[in-house]
Amino acid sequence: MIQLRNHPRMAWHGFSNWPPQWGHAHEPGTQVPIGELGILRGVHLTGSDPGDPAHLELQIEYRGQAFTGRICCDDPTFLQPLHAQLRGYVGHSVQDIGSLEI
Repeated sequence: MIQLRNHPRMAWHGFSNWPPQWGHAHEPGTQVPIGELGILRGVHLTGSDPGDPAHLELQIEYRGQAFTGRICCDDPTFLQPLHAQLRGYVGHSVQDIGSLEI
C-alpha cells in the first residue's frame, strides 16, 4: 500500500498529478487554493473525446467557494478504480484523501 499522493500511477506525462491545480471563474481577489486544501464535494469520471483525454474532475469547497481540479493519468485504466474509491470520500479533506493508502 502506498499513499495516493505518492502512487506511481498518479502521473500525467511522467509528473505527479496530485494534488490537482484548482481553478474556476471567480471575482478578482478570490484566493484560489494551492495544494491539498479544501473539502471534496464531488468527483466525476469523463470519457475521452478528441482533444480532451479521459480524466477525473474533482470539485472542492474552500473558504465557502467551489473550485475544480482535473486528474489525467498516463495509464487511463487507473481512473475507473480511482473514481470508485474517491466517491467514498466526498466530505473529506483533500489532505486526508492524499494520505489514503491504495
